[in-house]
Amino acid sequence: MYLFYFEQVLQQASGDPNLRLPFWDYETDGHIPAAYRSPTYVDGGVTKPNPLYVANRQAQLNAGTAALTPAVTSTAGALPSTTYSPFNSALEQTPHGSVHCATGVASCPSGYMGYVPSAGNDPIFYSHHANIDRLYECWLRVNPTARLPNNAAQLAQHFSFIDGGGTLVSSKVGDMLTPATPLSLCIGRRLPAHHQIPANLCAVGKALSRVSAERPYQTATRHHHGAAQDCARVPQADADRAGTEGPGVALDAGDRRAEL
Repeated sequence: MYLFYFEQVLQQASGDPNLRLPFWDYETDGHIPAAYRSPTYVDGGVTKPNPLYVANRQAQLNAGTAALTPAVTSTAGALPSTTYSPFNSALEQTPHGSVHCATGVASCPSGYMGYVPSAGNDPIFYSHHANIDRLYECWLRVNPTARLPNNAAQLAQHFSFIDGGGTLVSSKVGDMLTPATPLSLCIGRRLPAHHQIPANLCAVGKALSRVSAERPYQTATRHHHGAAQDCARVPQADADRAGTEGPGVALDAGDRRAEL
């Protein structure tokens, strides 16, 4: 829910109704994408501060000389589940919580990403949660009838958000479970690995800056059941991936990157 409404706010702030939040596919490449690591970018020939960059992250990740390890990003503990509750519990820990902690300055609680009240101050938060939504949707597609949550109390819960028009709205969990709902429009495209900030990310960054300057937002701490555009690269098992170097960060021999 949170990303659905937040994306509406970004669309209003950017003036682009087609703006979509990209997802960070860290299981394919654990580097923070270059567009989020450069302190500046060029807009119309003018060098400007990059609104997607914050210094309050793990330093080697932010420099591009380290990457999140498979122990942090693996979905192997979650995807084999066949019902919602164990899937949600596993996904909440890894990769959701582990990516938060590994991206913070020095694990949890530190940095923006490693501390719940401040996580939304880092623009990478939104692409992290867009990926969590993508993983949920890809897992759900295997057998929606058996995998949709069915806890009556959970489905009856309401949460309030600010929509794109600045209006406080309330939505019920049970009304926003499947791609048949408006939430299916939520997740847009994979983050690129190259250094140039593409137009879509540039618009997201500018909108984020405008929103943060105009309106205070509280970070949501629940999962947001969004839609996926690409399930092909979600592994069904990662049992052979294990091990970690440091707090979920592996140092590079060089500055290697794969296309996200």
